[in-house]
Amino acid sequence: MPATYPNWTDATPRSDSGAKPSRHRAVKNADVIEVESATHRGSEPFAGFFELVSPAKDPRIFQGKLSVEVYCAWHGVKPFTCYPHLHILGKYKVHHGYTGKVIDNLS
Repeated sequence: MPATYPNWTDATPRSDSGAKPSRHRAVKNADVIEVESATHRGSEPFAGFFELVSPAKDPRIFQGKLSVEVYCAWHGVKPFTCYPHLHILGKYKVHHGYTGKVIDNLS
């Protein structure tokens, strides 16, 4: 289960071309996705492991793009309605029962 993130504020940027993974957290026996190349809110592509919100339904086509919802903060906060939807650009692999570090913030 993810960390508790503060709520979105007016100071939170809606997009950020310089955003990249900036914090990690440990998970145990989690469903995660390993992305080779993904973006979020105008960022440059990044790679890494992310904890899945809904492993039974993701990845999926969301707003015309291959996407996955992940437990992760955006500039230290949780977006308004759901967790970040990463847009997958490259290869990916879902890992069940993963123990290790996952990306916990993009900023």
